[in-house]
Amino acid sequence: MLNRKGFTLIELLVASIMMLVVLGASYSFYIFYVGNISKERAKAVLQEKIQTSFNLIAEDIRHAGFALNKENNGICIFSIDDNCSVGDETFCKNGTDRLFVADGWQMIRDFTNDNCPDGTISNVTYETIVNKNYHANAAYTPNTKFIVASTLDIDSVCRSSSTACGDGSCDDIKDNKAIIICGCKDGTGAYGQEGRRISSIYNATSTINFLSKESALKYYNCSNGNIVPANVWYVRKTTDGTYWLYRNQEKVLKNVLNFQVCAGYDKYNDGIVNGSFNNGLCSGEYLNSLPTNASISKLKFFVIGIQTFYKWKNKTFPVFFVSSTEAFH
Repeated sequence: MLNRKGFTLIELLVASIMMLVVLGASYSFYIFYVGNISKERAKAVLQEKIQTSFNLIAEDIRHAGFALNKENNGICIFSIDDNCSVGDETFCKNGTDRLFVADGWQMIRDFTNDNCPDGTISNVTYETIVNKNYHANAAYTPNTKFIVASTLDIDSVCRSSSTACGDGSCDDIKDNKAIIICGCKDGTGAYGQEGRRISSIYNATSTINFLSKESALKYYNCSNGNIVPANVWYVRKTTDGTYWLYRNQEKVLKNVLNFQVCAGYDKYNDGIVNGSFNNGLCSGEYLNSLPTNASISKLKFFVIGIQTFYKWKNKTFPVFFVSSTEAFH
């Protein structure tokens, strides 16, 4: 007679509990694994967007001063404005920087959009254009927020005949552009270079009005300076309370907490730039503003830091990305 012995109820219950524990652990691991993938994906998407911003900044820097003569009395093609403590974050976020880069490349390409034929430059006249000083002269009254352009030398056709423009305005520097003023001595004899956001400039004797919350220019207690058009990068608060990184008036990157720029400047001219960039702080020969009478040959590179964040499961994770780009020479 066969002895048939099955599982007792207790044994079945213990086995079921053990199976549930194994299944529960496997499910928890699966949820953890999938969650980590989605978190890393969110971070990777953000990193890709930031890299796009870095690439655009690097492109501006590579084109800086194209067709411009470089000033001997200071760096006209770059400026760093680190005074964004203006009390109005809808204009410039407190504690952030602004980077101004001369856009000589666009001056060759009819950047004014004023129906003047500066966008159809032939190869025959190219060399002549490259060797010109595309500057405007301006008189500045100390402790004011405007300067007056006495001469414009950017649109050669418009300069020779205002009727060449469709509206006759000779719009040399387009609205919502930035400018860099450079090559002007202060009371001590030092040269300065300063980047500013402008409202508009049209023709000779035009008043260049700076946008709201601008402090008086630092270096220009003198009669005149040179002006070149530029692109400007800065952080601004939008109407919904979100901070964006802007290029001129165009939004580039959302949710930017900080934007810092250091110039790798070989102050001691020894071929080595000794300095550091730590969480947005420049030290040593990493400078948060270019010195007066700066030499273009000593400016080796820029370091750009962008702090932003990504969200995952209703939590915010701040990150700080850093990139460097070689200065144009």
